[in-house]
This record gives sequence, structure tokens and C-alpha cells, in this order.
Amino acid sequence: MSADWPAGAIEPGQPQARQPIGRWHLEADLTGQVYPVALEVNGALTGQNISLGKRQVDRVEVPVHAKASAREVQVAAEPFSLLGGKWQFGGRHDLSEQLTDLNLVVDNLSLRAAAQMAGLPLTSQGQAHAEIRLVMPGFNLHKAVATGSWSAQDINIPPLRAAEGRGTLRISGGLVRFGDIRLQQDDGQAHASLEFRLEEPQTLFIELKTEAWPVRFEDYGLAVLADSDAKLQVNVVTKSARGQAQTQSRILWDGRDLARVRLFTLVAGQTLDVRELYAQTLGGSMEGMVRIPLDRWTSSVAQLRWQGIQLKQLERWVPQFERFQGAVSGSLVVDQVGGQARAPEPMRLVLDADVVEGRFGAARIGVCHVVGYLGAARLLIDEANLRILGGRLDARARISRHAGTYFGSLAADFNDLSLDQLVHVIDPNAGLYAGLLSGDATILLSPDPLSLGGQAEIHLAQADLLNNSVVATLYDTLNLRFGQQQPTGAGEIDIQLEGSAVAIPSFLYFNRGVEIRGAGRIGAVNRGTESPVDGYAVASTRVLKGIELPGVKDLDRLLASLQTGTASVKIGGTLGSVEVNVVPLPDVLGSFRRLLWAQLR
Repeated sequence: MSADWPAGAIEPGQPQARQPIGRWHLEADLTGQVYPVALEVNGALTGQNISLGKRQVDRVEVPVHAKASAREVQVAAEPFSLLGGKWQFGGRHDLSEQLTDLNLVVDNLSLRAAAQMAGLPLTSQGQAHAEIRLVMPGFNLHKAVATGSWSAQDINIPPLRAAEGRGTLRISGGLVRFGDIRLQQDDGQAHASLEFRLEEPQTLFIELKTEAWPVRFEDYGLAVLADSDAKLQVNVVTKSARGQAQTQSRILWDGRDLARVRLFTLVAGQTLDVRELYAQTLGGSMEGMVRIPLDRWTSSVAQLRWQGIQLKQLERWVPQFERFQGAVSGSLVVDQVGGQARAPEPMRLVLDADVVEGRFGAARIGVCHVVGYLGAARLLIDEANLRILGGRLDARARISRHAGTYFGSLAADFNDLSLDQLVHVIDPNAGLYAGLLSGDATILLSPDPLSLGGQAEIHLAQADLLNNSVVATLYDTLNLRFGQQQPTGAGEIDIQLEGSAVAIPSFLYFNRGVEIRGAGRIGAVNRGTESPVDGYAVASTRVLKGIELPGVKDLDRLLASLQTGTASVKIGGTLGSVEVNVVPLPDVLGSFRRLLWAQLR
């Protein structure tokens, strides 16, 4: 015998194009007798283009065997392939008791294929085994009871990862319950239960407890080992939840303890309300609260305070922090200002920090005060005041998104920054560099480092650059011998950022009756100390500052008068190993002539 029917109900009047395309086909042999009933069916049930959830199966073939008598009907299926696994079922229907009893076994079920069926991420991995028994009186689904168990290995359904898991299943009275769920990953364990009603499958009731459960951020070398206790009601359609969770976690960086964090969180709708946040890290502590509406994160608020944070302890992961001294205390407040007049963005951020006896190497670090505004596509730093290098730096910045790409700009003013502290941050073994730096800078930022641009104008005061190799070589060439430093020098320097290169189109320095002018270029700062450098400098005992050049002839006469009492050098090598070579003035005269024309006009 054979039979063929659509895989799905066809409603009257439904257009042909919208009717189900899947079909079932039964091809079987029927043998036996009608009275007394003794029938047997052997054959195959074949499905094509069958919809299983959100996945369509091109073909499935189920070998079936059935027997019928006056007392019962028995049915069994040989193992068949579906969703990457092997399925087998069998059962009986007791005609006198009107009771159906079915058993289903699934081996090596692909969690990736099952996730596709459920519409979960396609990166899901792992294999599962399940055994389910269904008891149903009188073909009444409302009175059916299904019980069973499941297990799985190599589970990876983002964000959940587990080496193995197991649990039980019970369906009764319209309630589906996954109970005694146990998951194992490394040394972590999770115990959970999940239930929902068949008439409302989108609403899940979840209870979860974890012990040292690992959550890894492998790109950053970070891992969180969480002890948690949560009870949640989740609506997967509206992506909302209600409930609470308590968590205590260890945070590891490259396998070593970075922090211990305690959280108490309430969940209401799509809002996470962290009522209590406490962390111990880097010898200090942090506490506060955070509220984040996930559907409108720009309405978030937060209050955080920290004290005694010793950034030097980061040297275990970043050796450069070995040079950091001092303990950091401060606060961060995030509030809403959208209703205020002229508020540029809905969120305001106020950061205050103080470093007690703060230093990075020779550089002193003091207080920091930042006020910014944040919106969906823009961050504005309206005010940033920093006490560093013995002076003050004030900055303003913005980062905004255009066509999916972020761009930014930074403008800074600085006063009385210590040149000696700055030099010793770069080279701790350098000699004394007396001097105070003041000026302003502008930087344009983009995702492409080659598009970096900007400029700076710097004024140097109370300076003595005797320990600089360029200045020292020029002094020696002029046969000048100085004793102790005299921080009475002054100078000016212009800087231009050109992608990864730094151009110095103009440099002027005067001290001890000697004037030095020059220009240079750092070829690729992204190469650090290996970046090539080139430039030149000319020293003269004749002071040119204040001279005006009304024309080219005056410039030529001036250069002719500089043939005596001058020294000139070329600068080369790399940033980590600068080479300074004395050369005759004519070797740099062309470049020096253009420099004077720009400086003295």
C-alpha cells in the first residue's frame, strides 16, 4: 500500500503558492487478517522538504514496523538519521486501557542543527543524547505525561560553553520542565532548572546556581570565575526579564588574580539595576551602583567610587607599570541631563581622580577632573584638567560616528610642563634637561593611522639643553665650554603630525649667547625607537631674533655674514640611536635659507 499527504495543514481557500511544499509518503506492505485482527505493516515513511522549527529538512526516511491485534497496536522504527544524529522510537497502544506508551531515543544529535531549528546562533556546537517516554491516556494530549533525560558534550551555544551537561525532562498538565540541569566546564559547575507552559512558551522561568563558572574573553586573556544565584522570568519574544541575581566573582588576567567582585542585580523589563557593586583590586577597592536600560542605554546612570588603587601592581601583566608610584582614588558619576537647556548629549560623565604621591618614573602625576557628554553617536569631552609633569594640561575632545566609522579631534593647552620629567619618561638614563614647556596642540583622529593629523606650537622657558647631543655638538664645534647649567634659555618649536610621521618644520633655541635654529622629521613613530630621524641644526653666536627681512637680498646678505661664528650639523639614525655629524654650512644652506625666510619675515 502507499499514501501521500502534505506536511502541514491546508486551510480552505488558501492560495496554491502559500500551501506547504513539504510532503510525506508512506510505502509499505500490509499482511495478516482482519478477523480476528492480526495485521502487520512493514515499510518506509519518507518526508521531503519538511519544516522543523526554523529549519527545513530536504529528506528524511523512517523505516517503520507495526503490528495490530485485538488488544494492542505496536509500532517501532529502525534507527534513522535526522539533524546529524540517530533516532529510534517504539511504543504500544493498549486498546482496552486506551493508553499510549511511546519511547524515543536520540544519539549524537548535532546541537548546531538543533540550534538552527530553534533559530539560535549558527556557531552552536556539541552533541546530545536524549531518552524520552510519553504516556498518553485516550490520545488526549492534555493528559499526556512525558518524562526523560538528556546529556550533551562540547556544548557551545553562545554565550554558554560547557564541556558536558545533563538533566531531566517532564511535560505534564501543559507544563514543560527541564530539571536537575547540571553543566560542567573546567572546574566550574552550574545547577539550573527551566520551565514554561505550552500555551505560553515564550515565557521561561529560570533558576540558576553556579560555582566557579568560567566566562572567558580569550582575545584579552581575561577570565571570570562566577559564583552566582539567580531567579529570572524571561520573555524571549519581548527580550525582557524580571528577577534578581547575586554574584561573587574572581577576575583573572592571564591566569593571575586581578579582582574580586560582588554584585546584587535586579532585572525589570529590559533594565539591569546593579544595586550593589563592590570590588577589591590592585590593593584598593571600588563600590557603587549602575542602572542600564538595555533598550535605551543612553538613559543609564552610575555612581562609582574607588580608593587606594595601586596601578604599580599592573606590572605583573604590563612591565611598564613598574615605574608607576602612588595610590589612585576618585569617583565617576553618570547622570541624565537631556532635559537641561543646551545639553549637547543626554548623558553627562564627571570623573575626578587624585593620585597620592603619584609618579610615573620621574614624571609627577596629580589630580584629574573630566566632564563629558555621551550620546548614541557622539562623545564630547567638554573639560579635562590634569596636573602632570609639574604643570597643568587642559584639553577638549570629541569622537563621533559618521557612516559607521568613528572620527575624533583633540585640542589641548598646557603650561609649565617639566621638560626634564618628560625626557626621563622616555629615557630614564638621560641627563638633566632643564626647561618648562607651554603651548597648544590640535590632533585629528581617524581609524586609519595614516590619516592622523595635527599640529602643536610649543614655547620653551627657563631652559638649558646642554645635555642634548645636538646642542652639545654645536657648542663643541664653536669651542664653547660651559660649566654648570644655566636655565635661562628660551625657545620655540613647531610640530606637525602627518600620519605616522612627525615633522618639525621650525626649531629655535637661545641660551648663553648662542642661537640655534633647525628642522627635522621622525619618519614612523609607530616603530618606536627604530623610527628613522633626519634633520639639521645651525648654531650662531650672532643673534638673529628680532631681525626683519623685507626682501630676498637682505636674506642673502644675512647668510653671507654668517660664514664665521657658526656651526652646523646633520641629524640621522633612529629615535633610539640619534647620530649627529658636523658638516660645513653650505651642506645645509638651502634648507637653512628657507627656514630663515619663514622665521624672520
